[in-house]
Amino acid sequence: MYFPFRIGGQFVPEEVTKATGLWPARTWRKGAAVGRRRRVTEDDFWDYRIGPVEATDAGPPLAALMQAVVPNAAYLTSLPESSPVGFTVTISI
Repeated sequence: MYFPFRIGGQFVPEEVTKATGLWPARTWRKGAAVGRRRRVTEDDFWDYRIGPVEATDAGPPLAALMQAVVPNAAYLTSLPESSPVGFTVTISI
């Protein structure tokens, strides 16, 4: 299982890393060619994740994700004030 917290929109991914102290699994800037098809991206992207985790109980890894993200809530919620940013939390099994 993976427990990612993703941010997409118009922002500087390196600034999110610096402000939160969280090391992302991956980032890219608008206009980057990503993936196998080398698709050119329309947004900046920052992806922090817990996992892979081999467990039947999603509670502990989800709690670990929340412990990492929640202390940064003030900074993260300030991002949309300067640009359109979308937040996504997904559990992949």
